[in-house]
Amino acid sequence: MKRIVVAAAIFLSVAGTARAQTKPHVIQGRVTADSGGAAVGAADVIVTIAPTAETVLGKTDGSGAYRIAIANATGEYILNISALGFKPFRQRVTMPAGDTIATVNARLAANVQQVAAVRVQGTRPRRPLRTISATDIVRAWPVSTRSPSSR
Repeated sequence: MKRIVVAAAIFLSVAGTARAQTKPHVIQGRVTADSGGAAVGAADVIVTIAPTAETVLGKTDGSGAYRIAIANATGEYILNISALGFKPFRQRVTMPAGDTIATVNARLAANVQQVAAVRVQGTRPRRPLRTISATDIVRAWPVSTRSPSSR
């Protein structure tokens, strides 16, 4: 009987630990521009889970906020945030045991680049040429209703 109680206690402690390890983690925050602090909406947010290299994707909303839920929680992540016109942001995120939420606010620096000129050229479609025979010209020629002798 004592063995059964000890086995049950071990089983319950292992099950409780396994359940705690599979609780999802959340990485959240706000993305703003380095100059002026304006919100950066529609920025791409990518979380890479270590050591599996699995990725979880998201985007910021209009106020620059994001929230990424990670079902396969390991506690070790790489956070990448990028937006057009800004330098990418990259940060390692480590969650200690017992924590489930990490808040990472990112300030993106402007990345102005000169783009090469683009030349656009178009052509107007041409109507196909119609061949005209001498008979067609004669038929199309206006015919006088007066006769030459009546002049």
